[in-house]
Amino acid sequence: MLLLRFFKFTYLFLIVCVIQCTTTGSSPIESVILNFNKNKKSYKIGVIDFIHSEKQTNKYNSMISDLFIVELSKDSSNILVERTKLAELLTEHSLEYSGLLDSDQARKLGKIIPIDLILTGSYSIQKIQTQEEIKISGRFIHVVTGEIVYAFNTTITQENQDSITNQNSSQQTTPEKNVLAT
Repeated sequence: MLLLRFFKFTYLFLIVCVIQCTTTGSSPIESVILNFNKNKKSYKIGVIDFIHSEKQTNKYNSMISDLFIVELSKDSSNILVERTKLAELLTEHSLEYSGLLDSDQARKLGKIIPIDLILTGSYSIQKIQTQEEIKISGRFIHVVTGEIVYAFNTTITQENQDSITNQNSSQQTTPEKNVLAT
């Protein structure tokens, strides 16, 4: 009898947890991309590595970009440029792959690669007690006009990092569905 109550309680608890997880807010990066995707046309987008505000190289440079790529690829209207090809073309034309592009560099890139937007940005890491907090600042730059189409600031906490990592590692991707190899 006690065992039956335990299983009923556990079952109800799991149902509440699943409902809570699916109805509460999304990850900070997912929220940024959902806002970007509202009322927009289809774009070909290149995502370059985000850089640390103090120009330090660490594991987050490409991880942050990868998180944005995953979120952008969820919307089939976004066409993403394959990152290795983007890096090769940037290197060939003496533009930095890792780092913030200014409007002039973005316009040069638009002449080289058939894309509409570049996603670029920076981040800083703050330690709060025992946790890391990553503050991300980014922008989508139109490669023809050099205009900033969408800019954002968001913060990832250690809790967000864990949930994003778990979410992305369990996600199945459809290969090459909306990736443009140039």
